Parts: sequence; C-alpha cells; structure tokens
Amino acid sequence: MSELKPLRDLKSLRDYNNWIGHTAYDVQHAVIGLGGWGNVFPGSLPRWASRIRQYFNLNPMTLRLLDENESGSLLARAQTAIPASNRAKARRNELQSRGMGISFYAPGSSTKPGTPLRKPDPRDPINNMADEVATFAALTGDVYEDELGRTIWFQMVPGAAIYHLGVEVTSPTVEAISANFWGQINSPLFKLVSPDGTGGSRECCITNPADFPYKVGNITEIKGRHTLGAVNETVDVTGRFVTDSVNQGSYNYAETVQQGLPAHERLDVKTDPMEQGYFVEPPNLFQFSDVGLLSDLHLRRFPEKHREKILADQKEHAP
Repeated sequence: MSELKPLRDLKSLRDYNNWIGHTAYDVQHAVIGLGGWGNVFPGSLPRWASRIRQYFNLNPMTLRLLDENESGSLLARAQTAIPASNRAKARRNELQSRGMGISFYAPGSSTKPGTPLRKPDPRDPINNMADEVATFAALTGDVYEDELGRTIWFQMVPGAAIYHLGVEVTSPTVEAISANFWGQINSPLFKLVSPDGTGGSRECCITNPADFPYKVGNITEIKGRHTLGAVNETVDVTGRFVTDSVNQGSYNYAETVQQGLPAHERLDVKTDPMEQGYFVEPPNLFQFSDVGLLSDLHLRRFPEKHREKILADQKEHAP
C-alpha cells in the first residue's frame, strides 16, 4: 500500500483521494478535531461522500432500555440543536436590531434595495416553525445502552422511519404525521440513532414484530411494542436489522436533534436516491463489532474504486 496522505485540515478532508487506505476511525477522529461534518461539508455533499457513508455506521448487539432519570440527562446532552437554534435566532435578531438585516440603495452601487447584507447561513440549524417542530419532536424519549459497545441509542418517532418501510414516500410531512398518529405499536420497525461526536450519527432500523397483546376496549389485539423491551431489560437485536440496501438504516452526516432538520435534509435526506447498490457497503456491515478499541471503524479502510469506477472522480453533487 502506498504511503497514506495526512488528514490534517479541512482541505484534505474534502478530497477523497486523501481518504483512500485510511480507516473510518482515522477520518472520524480527524473530523471531530476539526469541528464536525458541518465544517467539512458546509455546502453541497459530493456524491462520493454520500456513497461511502456506511463505512461510519455500526450496529448494536444488545440494547437495554434505561430508566427515566438516566434517559433525561442523556437526552438533554444530545439535543444540541435546541441551544444552537437559539444562538442562530439571537444572531439574526441582533443583526436586524442594528439595521444590518437590509441594505439601502446607493448611487453607483449594484446592490438593490432590500437585499439582505447577510445571506442565510445553510448551517443555521432551524429556519422556520415546521423545521423546529420536526427537529424537537424527532425522539420518543426512550434511550438504550448497547451493553457491549457502551454506546447510547435514541429511539426516534415512527414518522422518522417512513423512508425505511419499502414503500414510496410521496408526501413526507403528511406520511410522517400519519405514522406518528398511529404510533409505534402499529409501526413494523424501530428506528434508532447514536450520535458519534461529529455532528452526525450511526443509525439502525430494527423490526417490530406483532407479538404483543394489546387491549382495545374489550378486544385484545396482537400489536408491535412501544419499546424494544421493558426498563433495564436487555434485548438481543441481532438478526432483527433491516439489511436491504435501500431500506436499511444509514449513517447521518447531520443528526437531526443535534444539527436541525434543514442540515439533516441537506446532507442526508436529499443526497440518497434510494437505489439498490448506491451505497458502498463495507464488509461485515451487520456483524456488530463495536467493542471499544476493537470497533470495526479501526478495520474498515476506504477503497479507491467501487465496481471499477473511481470514487474520487464522483465529485458532482449527491445523489
């Protein structure tokens, strides 16, 4: 193998040629040191980055539902989009209060009246009420610990799983609201995310079999479950992952609850064409080797090509 190129700055991280031969851990560590994926990809995500995202994804083996006290403190630390959004709003309000929100026409100037002096920052987490609701209501409040890897996983609301059900999504907002209305017991899967320190997150989808007696009035029906198990119950989830290359959980470069829905849509939702074989999957993607220093991130090295096509050449905007 040729000598590895250093990953010392944002410029080097934006060139996939510098990733080749490095491990997923090498890149993740460099990204954390430089402030996260939002700094690496402040604009459009290149296609190569969209395609190799699964190299950063890891799955749990067992999950234990934490009690309310443990969950509350973890949720408070994870939902960083809330203070980040407040900072962005305060910055905009300050500019407007100083009269810096609009510019005035001056003779000889090409600036038109009413042109904002400060363009909207694509990294601002939340821009409107709809984004705010979708960001802050993304999690159910149920939190799990992977007892082997010692990682924390957050359960998302059913509406967050609509792209993983194997059916075409034509109206995302309406379908998400409908899924939330019917609840987790009527959803065929659980969707969980685990922030990894980069601003992004691991993601997995776990089946929710209809095997739980649920009483509606005098009628007992067999439904799915609200959570994977009872509080402090350890549940083996191996063999229950959605592994289809289109419907599986995929690594996020911008976790909704940490970066806001607009950032998540920019780097993750709108960059996935949902086509078979689009993601370049690392070997043993679902073999659960997340055990501290023995994590699969230390073993997965980025390839130069996929199906004889050079990945670094795929610089156009994803998907």
